Amino acid sequence: MKHLLTLLTSLCLTLTAFSQSYQIESIGSTYTQAEIDLAFSSIDWCERSYKNKSRELLLDDGAKVIILPSNGSCGQEDTFLFTESSYAIRGEYLVAGQSASNPTKVRRQQLIQR
Repeated sequence: MKHLLTLLTSLCLTLTAFSQSYQIESIGSTYTQAEIDLAFSSIDWCERSYKNKSRELLLDDGAKVIILPSNGSCGQEDTFLFTESSYAIRGEYLVAGQSASNPTKVRRQQLIQR
């Protein structure tokens, strides 16, 4: 019984950790919330997030997902510039598409200030 309780507690903590990595801000025209959750929940966001600030990802259907900060436990420095890409969901996977062209100096500053 004790082992079962430990297993259930571990499962709950794992699910909570995944749900705290991202937040769906809006649903687009193609993917359902369940499809977005499936694709995003299987990703280790540690090195794909900032330490202290949120990051916004836009999917090709217009959905907006906020990658929450890692709160300093891992992640990139807040001044790190992630490559801007278009993202799509293929089955249960998040796929980065073509990178946007090199950002202008003004756009780079906007990205840093987020």
